[in-house]
Order: sequence, then C-alpha cells, then structure tokens
Amino acid sequence: MTNPLLEHHSKREGADETQSLLPIPRLPNSSRCAIHCKQSARFSHGSSISNTHQPEQRSSDNVILFHLGFRLPQDKSTLVQHLSSVRFVVLCGSFQRAHHIAKRFTSLKYLNHCHTDRYLLLQPLPSVLVAAHGIGTGSIDVLLHEIYNALDAAGASNWCFIRIGTCGGLGVPPGTLVFTRRALSGDLKPSLRMFVLGEQVRFPATLDSDLTNSLVSHGKAMYGSVCVHGDTLCAETFHIAQGRTDGAFVPYTEEQKLSYFRRCRSAGVVNLEMESLALAAFSSRVNVPAAVLCVVLVDRLEHETPVKQKHELGMFEERAIRLLVSYVLSHVTHAE
Repeated sequence: MTNPLLEHHSKREGADETQSLLPIPRLPNSSRCAIHCKQSARFSHGSSISNTHQPEQRSSDNVILFHLGFRLPQDKSTLVQHLSSVRFVVLCGSFQRAHHIAKRFTSLKYLNHCHTDRYLLLQPLPSVLVAAHGIGTGSIDVLLHEIYNALDAAGASNWCFIRIGTCGGLGVPPGTLVFTRRALSGDLKPSLRMFVLGEQVRFPATLDSDLTNSLVSHGKAMYGSVCVHGDTLCAETFHIAQGRTDGAFVPYTEEQKLSYFRRCRSAGVVNLEMESLALAAFSSRVNVPAAVLCVVLVDRLEHETPVKQKHELGMFEERAIRLLVSYVLSHVTHAE
C-alpha cells in the first residue's frame, strides 16, 4: 500500500516558531551524497557555522559507520541487499524494548545489522527497522547519522523515523499517549543548541506534521481521549534538567521546580523526555519525516517517580507499542 504522507512531507510542525532562524532548504532523502556545511556566512546568532543546508557533493568513499560496524564502499552491497526496501525506522531507547517491538512484527528470526555492542538495528520486516538508541540527545544523534548514511548507501527512499518511548507528563495522567507537536529545549525554543568548533549554534528542530497527524488519527481511532497532541520538553539530562530531587545534589527548591513546570505547561508543554529535540533537528536537516510518540508514566506536577503498579506501567507501554505496530503494518505491503 502506498503511503502518500511519506511521499509528500513538506509540512513540518513548529515552522512559525523558527522564523527567526534561517530557513532549511530541502534535500530528498535519496540524495546519495554526504551533507557538509560550508562555514561562510555569519548569521544572526553570531556564529560562522551554518545551521541550515549548504550541501556539498562528496563521494561516499571511505565512510566508516563506526558504531554500526560498516565501512563504505566495501559494505555497500550488503546494505543494498538488506536495507534498500526500508520505509520505517522505529527508534526506542532500550535493547529490551527494541526486541519486544521487533517480535510484534514477526514470529520469525530477524537480523541485527549492528555489529558492535553500542546499539541495535533490528529488521523484522524488509520495510521496517527497529533501532535502540540509548538515552539522551548525544546518544541518539550518533545513531541517526549512521542510520541515515547506511540507508542512503542502500538506496532506500521515502522512509521515515518514528520514535517511541516513555516520559513524564505535565498535567496529564499516567497512560496518556503524547504525540509531539513541537520538540522544545529547556528554554522553550524549538531548536537544538550545540557547540560546533567552539561556537554556539542553534539548529531549527521541526517534526513532520503530516506524519504526526496521521499517527494521531490512528491513535484516536484506537484509544480515543487518551491521545494528546502537544509540545514536548526535551531535557539535556535525566536528573537536574528534569527538576528531579533524587540525584546526587539538587541546586533548586521544590517551589522553583514547580514554578518552572507550571510555566512549561502554560506554554503548551505536556511531557518531558530526552531525545525528541535531536531527532527533530536531524530530520529537519536531512529532510526525512519524523514523529515522536511517548506514553506518560507519571504526572510530574504531582509526583517525581511513577506511583502506578509495575503491571499497570507495563500495560501503558504496551498501549503505545500496539498503536505503533498497528500504524506501521497499515502502511506496508501484505506480502511482507
């Protein structure tokens, strides 16, 4: 079955909020070239590093996908053989969850295309990859670059990223399915801050509205009112950046924490996690549709850690996985 939203994905969430940043010229995700940024123009953020596409054509010779264990061009034929038909790249944090999701697509033995102990890259169907990216923006960013290069070398086209995970909610109860409208930094901006060659750069971060809206519609058809479409705060760390009080030290008061959370909630934030901003920024630059789906385990306005029983939390996670698998299977061919 053809999925039109993967063939026409020019609409992206959060476009209005990034007008102060430079526009992002689009490249097809089958561009067959590595993307490099020219360090020429000086931008309003004071950096000489480009935060938009200024691509240079470059041969893919001698590219090492270090953390996946591939080398180009030596392994290109292997990548073409296995990955050329990929349409969906499902991203999740843990190895265990990745295997659990992969087994929902098939009862047969599946391949792991990651040949190191850093990540997992499972392939339960010819059109589906399930990748475990670890925790945080730094970890997922490494994997995104290498998956993109692998699929580019394989000649895959019209594919997308969907991240699934757990999160803390802000004013929404445990079990809520949150579909990210905008991924925001800690200062509530839809851009990823990064130091590049010693200079601070903010990369515009937008998710694909067509893909997200399609997921939301599918979710509401399955689960109704437990589905929420709102903004996501992407925290830089698990403890301090998320206002936790169970770390090694706590540099703020409970009142300061709740005041910040209420300000976030007033700005439209409904959940907190740690990877959405990196995915949104990366997918924007390489023009690959991306969406984020998380299930809430605890309302951070009420509690710091989940108060539901373990079996209830497992049911919540299964709810998100069931939705994801149902959505993907509705867009792949029955022959698989």
